[in-house]
Amino acid sequence: MDQLAENITLEVVDNYGTGAYKPEDTVTIVSATLGLGGLYKVKRIERDMTDPNYAKLDLTTRHLEYWELDENLRRTVRNLNTLV
Repeated sequence: MDQLAENITLEVVDNYGTGAYKPEDTVTIVSATLGLGGLYKVKRIERDMTDPNYAKLDLTTRHLEYWELDENLRRTVRNLNTLV
């Protein structure tokens, strides 16, 4: 049964160093006050250059299906072949 993707935007206190995670990485989010808990894929990160401990994250529960990964790989190989 297909499950609808959940997309959320969070403003968080981020104690991790820059580069600890990036778009396309999967992160664990737990917040009892918001009722969140689980694995989310990072779609976008926005940082405030004046406050290194602040980050705005766009997250989703949707992960790529096998056919999407295969299509992305084929496209990348085709693009690489045009460079050779």
